Amino acid sequence: MLILSDADYEKFRNILRFYPQLKKPGPASQDLHIEQIRTPAKGIPGTRKEVEGLMDAPAADFFKRQDRLELRSRRSDRFWMIKPGQIYFAKTVETVVLPEQFQLNVQGRSSLGRLGLRTQHIDDKLEIDHESTYEGRIYLMLASYDKPVLIRPNDRICQAVVYSNEILHFTNEQLAKIIESGAVSAAVKDTSETPINIFSHHALGLRLGKKIIRFRGDVLDPKVDNSGNYFNFDTTEGFVLDGDRFYLGASLETVGFSDRFAGMIREVYWHEGRPTPNDFPGIRMHSGANFIDPGFNGTITYHLYSPIIRRLVKLGEPIAEVDIFPLMTPCKNPYKSKYQGQQGPTPSKGHADYTKVL
Repeated sequence: MLILSDADYEKFRNILRFYPQLKKPGPASQDLHIEQIRTPAKGIPGTRKEVEGLMDAPAADFFKRQDRLELRSRRSDRFWMIKPGQIYFAKTVETVVLPEQFQLNVQGRSSLGRLGLRTQHIDDKLEIDHESTYEGRIYLMLASYDKPVLIRPNDRICQAVVYSNEILHFTNEQLAKIIESGAVSAAVKDTSETPINIFSHHALGLRLGKKIIRFRGDVLDPKVDNSGNYFNFDTTEGFVLDGDRFYLGASLETVGFSDRFAGMIREVYWHEGRPTPNDFPGIRMHSGANFIDPGFNGTITYHLYSPIIRRLVKLGEPIAEVDIFPLMTPCKNPYKSKYQGQQGPTPSKGHADYTKVL
């Protein structure tokens, strides 16, 4: 697929629209804001595993279940508290008008994902081929992995990544040439180690870095700088992730993207040197905030969560892949925001957003 850049949003502004009209897009995505949250009147009975199952269910299965949930609106002028063990249903302020030649991928925002907030798009109408222009809101499921997370009305809640229907996959040889050219890079800094760079259908392999951190407070507020309130753990000799606990880790490799490419992170389990996609045993790798902007350079912060079992992880363990996607047009304003140049697991810097006019 070809992802639309900020230059393409300008090019197609007469047919691809978000309203109320938004400010300029990011390098290859558009931030959307939360308008309303609803919760089931009787809650979601069962374990966190069952909550995870509902989050992962296909959209059609969700809508069948939704009819029995008796959803109630939770209006607030101040904030909503997203508590662990409960699913919340949200919709965006914005309506999207999506022409038939485009598709939409909805991603959570990295600043919220680093707090343990999982974001799942539930409107399957945007995930299938359609024969005419789509017009509607974006609907989401939200869940907190570990600690309560505060969300405020009109907060930026997700990213809209628009792409063309054109199918494009890189061969291993093509990806090797892209990396050789420097347009996409992955290297281990300050060490003689060689990065994995094993390719599987336009994907780049990444490993686990030396440090893992975990929030030690009671409530996570994205408006507050929590960076000094974390436990630190070393993975050199191995570290056991406790079940039902959320951690931040980082890639051993520093990755870089030019203005012509973007990436999507996915968990992967490597067995005998070969990747087995979507099955890193017992661990979730990300919180639905998987998008890497063109222009980004730094280590990748992993969102680590083991919903059931304890799991041993070690320094250098192959843990993730990054799918590489070309942009339709090179972006005009490559990523230069608050996570540029990050090294090691980096807590949320969402508090910086509140110093700006959203």
